[in-house]
Amino acid sequence: MKPSPQTMLFGQVLTDINDYNYFNLNNKNFYLLFLFFFLCMGFDIYLPTNLVCLSLYGR
Repeated sequence: MKPSPQTMLFGQVLTDINDYNYFNLNNKNFYLLFLFFFLCMGFDIYLPTNLVCLSLYGR
């Protein structure tokens, strides 16, 4: 079973956090990564952003 693009994206985010210490709260990338991730998770209220994400990841 192939993981969904969103699962792979989440794994990539976790990898990036480990690699680059995104838990430094002064690092804006920490917020950008999670903002992007949560916007891509399919919340209906973020439909325009979600549609962009779905087209990007080809789901």
